[in-house]
Amino acid sequence: MCDIFQRDGMWDSWTDLFIRIEIRLKQLLCHSAILRPEYVFTGGYTGDIWKKGRTVSAALKDSAVIKATWPYSPSEGTLVKVKWYEAVLYCALNLCTSNKLSHSQSVQLLNEILLHPFTSEETEMTPSKFVPESFVNKSFCATMSVEDFFPSFDLSAVQGKDTPLSRFLEGNPTLLEQLCKVYCASFGAIHTESKVALSS
Repeated sequence: MCDIFQRDGMWDSWTDLFIRIEIRLKQLLCHSAILRPEYVFTGGYTGDIWKKGRTVSAALKDSAVIKATWPYSPSEGTLVKVKWYEAVLYCALNLCTSNKLSHSQSVQLLNEILLHPFTSEETEMTPSKFVPESFVNKSFCATMSVEDFFPSFDLSAVQGKDTPLSRFLEGNPTLLEQLCKVYCASFGAIHTESKVALSS
């Protein structure tokens, strides 16, 4: 069997190793719903926040861990790559489809959960709402009736490709700011950053 991730007995990079593990998990589980966060470590990274021996729930009560994992954080240190959050949103759409929600109901639900209520002290701007074209291309949307479901998205593929959602999020900084607020609020933290950053 040809191994496309190995060259001369050595791994090209840690990313190749993780991709290979992800593909193997996908084969073993017979499922494509595997989310793999990728972290970028910048100049201010010290590794101090990842204390060994803590449970996941204890770590997620630590504001430093929450800050290191929130979407689009411009702070130095640890940053989760944007594709993780895109995959989470596509995963939510897969859950909607498995619960027999049409694509229009799915988008409406995401907007209600993530964008309502939206209040901004700094600006009167409200974020752009998700529309079906935020997740699939316009030509595919044109073939869908109101009752049709979204296709089942391969989350492994979503994390490795440029998607309509990638482009939609890049063009909507107010929406990114709102996603940060919702993420932090879900852990009881307060989002204090004034700008968001994209790390691809």
